[in-house]
This record gives sequence, C-alpha cells and structure tokens, in this order.
Amino acid sequence: MRYLLVFLLVLASASLAPAQEVPVAEASSRIGQRVTIYGEVAAVVASADSTTIQFDGQSFVGFVPRRSYDRVGGSRYLASLQGKRIAITGYVVNGGSGPQIIIHLERQIAWR
Repeated sequence: MRYLLVFLLVLASASLAPAQEVPVAEASSRIGQRVTIYGEVAAVVASADSTTIQFDGQSFVGFVPRRSYDRVGGSRYLASLQGKRIAITGYVVNGGSGPQIIIHLERQIAWR
C-alpha cells in the first residue's frame, strides 16, 4: 500500500511539473512527451464530432473532441483562436494525419 501511495504522488507531481516549450515545427519529434507547443493558428476547423486547431504549414493539430467543448470554452471561443499566437499543453500523440495534442480543458490553451 505504501508503494502505491508513493507511485501516485510521483505520478501526480510529474503531471504538475511545467512542460517544456517547443515550437510547432518540433511537434513530430515529441511523440509521447508532455510539452507546450506554440505557434500561430492558421485555421480552426469544426466538424460534427470535433474541432481541430491547425497551425500554419504544419501537420500538428490541437484536437478537441465534441464532448469537451464546454470544458474548453465552447465553439465560439475555439473559433476566436484563428490568427492568434497560442500555446497548447499536453501529451503529443500520433493522430491519424500527424502529431496532435488532445484538448479536454481550457487551461491547456494559453494566449501568447
């Protein structure tokens, strides 16, 4: 039981540690890492089940599942990101068309 508690404390502290900041061009080399990706938003594309935040000339996207819209700030907030310089924090995963961070909470997005 004591080892489980220690493990959980280490895991919690790792997720609270500041993420390394990297430009959007380096996202593909950060698969599996918790980082903050920053750059200028080229487009915000909404579909029936998700919204993607696309960065200029890059395959990296911020992916917002429909079920997370309210926790992220809503579709109007997401649309307002177009043309802005932002940072997205989370784990970089290999999505269907390239690297992505799945966004579930508004605090994962910061204005720059």
